[in-house]
Amino acid sequence: MHHHTLSENLSLATNASENAEHLHSTTADFWVKFWPYFITAIAFYGLLSVAWILWNIYAYRRDLSSARKGQFVGRLHEKWRLLSVYDQIPHNSKSVASDAPLISVE
Repeated sequence: MHHHTLSENLSLATNASENAEHLHSTTADFWVKFWPYFITAIAFYGLLSVAWILWNIYAYRRDLSSARKGQFVGRLHEKWRLLSVYDQIPHNSKSVASDAPLISVE
């Protein structure tokens, strides 16, 4: 009787180890199937981020050189020019509706 329970325990132990091996093999299969996609995605992300940084450096240098040449074609400068023009428009003219202006520049 005692010998039988020992063999049962042994078979339970071997079943447990087989289950562990099966679990390990399924995770290994998962990685074998999908690691190229992960590597590709990470490489593509790295490539895009490097390209983004290089483009920003290029755009910054281009804007800097055009500013050195005196060609202020930047959007910010254009916005300031338009704002200064808007600032010169009389706000309290009677031709416009006599309500308060939408943007009050104090």
